[in-house]
Amino acid sequence: MLGLLLPGHGVANAHGLTARTSAGPTFLTANTKAHTATLVLTASLTTALGGFNFDGYGQGKMVVTIPVGYKVTATFTNKGALPHSAIITLASQKAMTNAKPAFLGAETPNPVTGSPPGATMKFTFTASKAGSYAIVCAVPGHEAAGMWDTLKVAMGAKPSVTFLK
Repeated sequence: MLGLLLPGHGVANAHGLTARTSAGPTFLTANTKAHTATLVLTASLTTALGGFNFDGYGQGKMVVTIPVGYKVTATFTNKGALPHSAIITLASQKAMTNAKPAFLGAETPNPVTGSPPGATMKFTFTASKAGSYAIVCAVPGHEAAGMWDTLKVAMGAKPSVTFLK
């Protein structure tokens, strides 16, 4: 099992499990033998971009990389004061109204309406095709405000999260 997160923000124990530390949150953990990953998406984690962010990042600056074929379980929590959602779309569709999920199950319920403040839910999908995708809040106006990040699915990739400046 491989755990991935911001440098210095977690530790792997003797079993390879990633744990949270007081230094910060774990955004992605992966089990490379089982070909599974768990992604934590928190809407409005910080005040960055006026709260229009996932895990404190937006405008594509958080890049999640997943190998082709991995089953991904995303835990979505809305810490904001407004409704928010998450949907994985083709990168070319991120600015489209009512974009379709790129993978079966790759969205929170009612992505256009969003989930109320304080809500937590999970969604699961299989990253079945290599490509560049967007993690988008589909509530009208939120993507335009910067509430989107990047998902890359690639053959032979290592599960990771990187942050661009």
